[in-house]
Amino acid sequence: MQSSGLKQIVIFISSALLFAISYFTLITIVCFFIKIPIFANTEIWLKDMYKIKDMINDKPTTKQRLIVISGSNSLFGLNGAMIEANTQFRFINYATHASLPINYHIDKIIAKAHNGDIIILPLEFNYYSNNAPTKEYWYIENMLSWGNGYYKYIDIIDVVLALLHNNPIQTLSQLIHFIKYTSYQSNQSNIQANMEKIVNQEMIISQNPSMGEEVITLPCQAAEWAGYNYKSSSPNGDFCSQENSKPFYTEYAYLDTQLEVSSFFLSEYKRLKDFADSKNIKIFLFYPVTMENSLFSLTDIKTFQKIENLTSQLATHHINIYGDFRDSHFNSQYFFDTSYHLNNKGVNVRTSIFIKQLLQLPIH
Repeated sequence: MQSSGLKQIVIFISSALLFAISYFTLITIVCFFIKIPIFANTEIWLKDMYKIKDMINDKPTTKQRLIVISGSNSLFGLNGAMIEANTQFRFINYATHASLPINYHIDKIIAKAHNGDIIILPLEFNYYSNNAPTKEYWYIENMLSWGNGYYKYIDIIDVVLALLHNNPIQTLSQLIHFIKYTSYQSNQSNIQANMEKIVNQEMIISQNPSMGEEVITLPCQAAEWAGYNYKSSSPNGDFCSQENSKPFYTEYAYLDTQLEVSSFFLSEYKRLKDFADSKNIKIFLFYPVTMENSLFSLTDIKTFQKIENLTSQLATHHINIYGDFRDSHFNSQYFFDTSYHLNNKGVNVRTSIFIKQLLQLPIH
């Protein structure tokens, strides 16, 4: 009996090891050779969003270029058609996702900005205190899936841990999601044609630019909201057509009263500033979108203390955030699905304020 029991244990352990080795091998082959992103945390739509933003960025223009880059508070927060109707800028929205680290966004600026550009960074507050993303599996898994070999900040041990991080159920779920996604998107040539159609869509403006007088309000130039998908993008790279039937509300503190600006942010900001100075590029930090709630409220003295703590720390390093955080602070009826994402109505309100802020910047 003992021999039989021992044999069963050996068979079980051997089977488990064989399954683990087979699973790891399959994941490695699928991820690195077949190029299917099957990690549970992979945001597949971001890969296509960057393709369309790069196409928008590469489109020739005779205007001065204004680029916004941050997490999704700006992706869901600006109407490029309105900005171009009310200013002399060519507007390019490079905002995507707040879980991407600041060095990724800065690398994008360095790769894509042109001499004389103006760069606006309405960074989500977490960027000021975050450290290097060496152990963040959301970032690691996305870079393994669509980062085009973007491994320079990722240790090999973390690559291995990321491959082991998912269980088989998560992997299967993500694989099914990927198959559905690619089936929905049709083939690659159709995707490219659809992207080009969006990028080349011409905005119709009947009025002349108002240049700071009454702001011309234009509807979003994107098609109807198609979810987290490049098809929701406007020709400027915005998500600005999203609507909801009732106000979105959640309790969100945004900032810690004891927040400390990280050395990682300071070093990356210096890297960006040095690049900008070498290319006659002007950079401006702006406040992100925030929502009025009990944890971050205009009636709460702690909210103002949080802002003062952040701005005073940055000021010691000669870094300024332009404007007033209250100009980007809205009630819940202006939000879509998170406390950083505006709905269509909120987008137009924020864009009107943003246009007036632009006209006050020291850009000449």
